[in-house]
Amino acid sequence: MSLTGFLRYRDVSERFSQEFPITRVSLAGKLLAPPRSKRWSLVGTAFDYLLRFYLKRINPGAVETEWVAEGAIKAPGISESACELGKDEHGRWRAKVFEQIPLPGRKTTYYKIERILSKSRTHYE
Repeated sequence: MSLTGFLRYRDVSERFSQEFPITRVSLAGKLLAPPRSKRWSLVGTAFDYLLRFYLKRINPGAVETEWVAEGAIKAPGISESACELGKDEHGRWRAKVFEQIPLPGRKTTYYKIERILSKSRTHYE
């Protein structure tokens, strides 16, 4: 479930309002720390992970769901013979379809992604 969907529950929304009060900020002057990226989706995903980890820490009994990254590697068409993680022409990380990638690197890349996810899960736990 997305954060936005989760916040649609009235009790959740009310509790968030109690725990994270919204303060009105008036901005005047020059922005001292401008955004370093226009990759809003990536920043949003990072925030989502951070918030989920924080909420689990203060609520150890909370039910967890699969991470976005874990679901992505299991998505239809993603398998050891289907994709590779790599940078696109703009330097952004993307999953590349294996039909465009030489055969020898396919399994190695898939297993590397699996190892990274496994290691991340272990560190998290």
